Amino acid sequence: MLGLGYYNRARNLHKCAQLIINEYNGEFPNDLDILINRLPGVGRYTAGAVSSIAFSQPNPILDGNVIRVLSRMRCIGSDLKKKSTTDLLWSLATDLVCPERPGDFNQSLMELGATVCTPQKPKCTICPVQNQCLAYLKQTQKTLIDIEECSSNCIFCLKSENIESNRSLVENYPRKKNKIKQREEISFILIIYRLNPKLEFLMIKQKQSGLLSGLWSFLEINSSNDLDQMNEHKRKNFIIEQIQNMTIFNKTINIENIKLAGQCRHLFSHIDKQYIIYFAHCDQNEILISTSQMQWFNEEQLQTSAISTAMKKVFNNALPQIKLKTSNGEKV
Repeated sequence: MLGLGYYNRARNLHKCAQLIINEYNGEFPNDLDILINRLPGVGRYTAGAVSSIAFSQPNPILDGNVIRVLSRMRCIGSDLKKKSTTDLLWSLATDLVCPERPGDFNQSLMELGATVCTPQKPKCTICPVQNQCLAYLKQTQKTLIDIEECSSNCIFCLKSENIESNRSLVENYPRKKNKIKQREEISFILIIYRLNPKLEFLMIKQKQSGLLSGLWSFLEINSSNDLDQMNEHKRKNFIIEQIQNMTIFNKTINIENIKLAGQCRHLFSHIDKQYIIYFAHCDQNEILISTSQMQWFNEEQLQTSAISTAMKKVFNNALPQIKLKTSNGEKV
């Protein structure tokens, strides 16, 4: 599933390696500010992990596991997206980090969250910090709630409307994120292929921003002008018109007899996307590569290049029909 930033992580890792070689003579910088402000993709958490584990500097970390541990220990039930909440958690992590063995401490804190203080069914009875955990103590009624914690003005307390009755009190921390409904989108894909002499497929490199940024993709038209409501003939004519108007081509393309391959669905983190897939043959001389943003890929290259899971799903959906057409000696 796209949305976790894996593609950007790979690009940033490469940029980091280049920067360290070119500007720091191959020596990984140990200054926290440099780690955060100079290295692409390195934020406060990664910088804290590297500086504490690799260089024994007493800098805190705050990942999902640590957030869960601290939220339960201090009964922090406010919205994790709010700056006031993250500031409080960073402050707690800073106060807790062991100056003598910061790397071991931070790794232990992450491990505690990953193996004991888990999101569901936490192993509270064997937790080494259960006596310091306010959520556990409240759950087992080993302590009375402080007067301050009863105040409705507390911005960090878990509100009653956010408590889920089917979960234990400990499991209610940290506050569960509100589910964001994925918006539904329809896109029309045109896979242009040629025989050279093997099957090759035309790919376009996406812009360096937005969904699937910097990745290779088939020709895509987002549903607009009621395209999804058109009959098949009008839809194909519209697709041809849009493709021929694309400025990346250096000549008018004559694509006829577009065939419908089928449909597939892909879930991104925030989008429920339906792809309606067409394919069409293009003669060898009809498209001349005139830009680095456009390239022909064979089947093997498609499986190993910087192509999104969604586009691979689209490709695998259409490939059997394309192969069937070519095996019968047909162009389309």
